Amino acid sequence: MAKNKSLGRWLISGPPLLYLLIFFAIPTLIMALAAFRFPGDYGGLLPLIDINPDTGKNELLIHAGNWQEYLTFENFSRFFEDSIYVELFIKSFWYAGITTLVCLLMAYPLAWLIARSPKKYRDLLILLVILPFWSNFLIRVYAWMIILGPQGYFAMTINQGLAWLGIAPIQLMYSHFAVIVVLVYVHLPFMVLPLYANLEKHDVALLDAAQDLGASGWQRFSGNNLAAIPAWGMGRFSLGIYSCAWHVCSTRFTWRYRWHDDW
Repeated sequence: MAKNKSLGRWLISGPPLLYLLIFFAIPTLIMALAAFRFPGDYGGLLPLIDINPDTGKNELLIHAGNWQEYLTFENFSRFFEDSIYVELFIKSFWYAGITTLVCLLMAYPLAWLIARSPKKYRDLLILLVILPFWSNFLIRVYAWMIILGPQGYFAMTINQGLAWLGIAPIQLMYSHFAVIVVLVYVHLPFMVLPLYANLEKHDVALLDAAQDLGASGWQRFSGNNLAAIPAWGMGRFSLGIYSCAWHVCSTRFTWRYRWHDDW
């Protein structure tokens, strides 16, 4: 019986683990090792394996005596010597931090609303959350470029309101605001879904019991949401990784004809 349970676990968890190993863990390891290698003469990386002209077989070129000819720390030293790389690194974390915070503030009320909605409406609300995934990512990004562009109705309405107040018009595109808006739009479902999965399991009767026992509103809220900390952590971690890695938004919305000088 125990063997059957163990076999069942491996049959269920084995394919996802194999998928993560092949398409995530191994490429990440290759990318980490590539950081220590020299560039090739004609692009790419300097090969570590080549065909021996005498035997016609593949031969490992690197060994203990010549590893310094194939491996280097030059890439890391260049990272710290040139300030532009450090600035881009800080910029990525800045965008990721702001995006994660805004998504958390927006996703929690939405996840709470879905979790407390009647069951007949929950599937529809979840469908509306994941509906943007049905369209291509680049199409959604370019749609926001039209919305925030100077000829878009949203930007024109904002600037007309500012003009009525005697304030100079502002440019929404090619700004931090545009990048944050699009990053939040893209990543918000990744925060809503884990929060909903956690909040949906909470017993509302516990809040009534806490109120009967004299707990304040903040005590009921904080005590009930301590159980959601794992979901918060999962959402923050995933959003931080996604926001740092997805440079498409920052390049599209801060790129004019050259790199924006004031990032």
